[in-house]
Amino acid sequence: MVMEKTLSGHEYIMRPTQTIQSRTDLRGVITFANRTLSDVSGYTREELIGAPHSILRHPQMPRTAYYVMWETIKAEKEFYGYVNNRAKNGDHYWVIAYVAPHYSPEKVLVGFSSVRRAP
Repeated sequence: MVMEKTLSGHEYIMRPTQTIQSRTDLRGVITFANRTLSDVSGYTREELIGAPHSILRHPQMPRTAYYVMWETIKAEKEFYGYVNNRAKNGDHYWVIAYVAPHYSPEKVLVGFSSVRRAP
């Protein structure tokens, strides 16, 4: 999937009632995306499922923030942090992200779940 890198300079402000939810596999490939993620990001759920979660990465977001997040969740710990994401049309939106390990019923780590809200 080709990701357009242009930025609009426009900030989308999430409503306090909006909650973004997604799930990825162990490599960060999206396996679940709720409607709010689709609405806020501008990607259809079909475009999101199977895409790397980095499709939402804003180019001005420091890579070190993602490094810390990945090191934390790979160690099967919870991560909280502010993240600036990029929408399909180049808009950006800030979230407070909670990312946690996601386990199978057999208690095997199978991926990561994330819930994001307006900061």
